[in-house]
Amino acid sequence: MLAHHLMRVRGKRRSEFVAIGESSGSANITVPSAAKAGDVAIFIDVAYQLFSTPAAVVPSGWSEFISNSSVNYRRFVWMWKVLTASDPGSTVTGMNKSDANKVILVFRFYNSKKSPSIVEAAAQLAWFNDPSPQTVHASNYGYGSVTGAFIWGSGGNPSYNSGDFDASNLDSISYINTAYKLNNITNSDNTIDCPNVELYPTALSSWLIIDQ
Repeated sequence: MLAHHLMRVRGKRRSEFVAIGESSGSANITVPSAAKAGDVAIFIDVAYQLFSTPAAVVPSGWSEFISNSSVNYRRFVWMWKVLTASDPGSTVTGMNKSDANKVILVFRFYNSKKSPSIVEAAAQLAWFNDPSPQTVHASNYGYGSVTGAFIWGSGGNPSYNSGDFDASNLDSISYINTAYKLNNITNSDNTIDCPNVELYPTALSSWLIIDQ
């Protein structure tokens, strides 16, 4: 589901999903051209190197919102940025490994009162066990926030067994499942979980983008 997803709520802050960019097997990824200055971009970079975990790369202008972590020689870096006019269509360089997967999610906010920020960010990496469920408390922050979620599973085609989303499986990368919920009409708390994938490493993360 890559079409713009906008819910208009009269008199309230609201959010919109703009676009997703992705790349595999490359150090580079392109910021979607549909983005505009002021949009919020989430950049997740995953890379693997046998017997030597890749070093984290945080490109200039981007900030980590979850401390980079690793499992079974695979590095995960979660970053975000409020985009400038020069960002749409530009190339971002992250970890340079042949076994690398990258996604950029772009969101837009309307009727904002303050600059965007990320709260309630969490991640758990597991191997031979199940990542614990994560609850994002959107009810604490009013309307217009965005709940985001990400699964990486080396077993392939990872899925959520709990979580209220407007869309999931946004990307076409077989090991990744990105999802979001626009908290425009309701701002309910959201418990996000994925099934246990035995014998394979799994990563589950969640976050909340607010503009208040």
